[in-house]
Amino acid sequence: MTTISNMRIALFLLSISLVSCKNRSELVKVPDQSASAVTKKIEPLAIDQYQQRVIGTDENGDNVRGYINIEGEIGLGTLVRKDMKEIEIVVERVGKQKLIATDLEGYKYNLKIK
Repeated sequence: MTTISNMRIALFLLSISLVSCKNRSELVKVPDQSASAVTKKIEPLAIDQYQQRVIGTDENGDNVRGYINIEGEIGLGTLVRKDMKEIEIVVERVGKQKLIATDLEGYKYNLKIK
């Protein structure tokens, strides 16, 4: 009889712990990252001594101009199109005065340092 009552107590405690674990897992909510929007923003470099003026063309052959901050082979900057729209770019040096830039949408620009 003692063994049966001990087993009942053990089963009762086990069922309580299982129920409490189930309730805890329901309380923990992981945020769904697939629903969150990602904002792309390039911050300009704080060092202004490397700022250089550039001119060039976009993929369609339209003229663009702007300023870049470049250190070594890579840099950031802003271009202005004919319609005065500003475009944030990432720049890579491919020659002494030649650069290739890419904007946030993946468009390429051939630039040269003026």
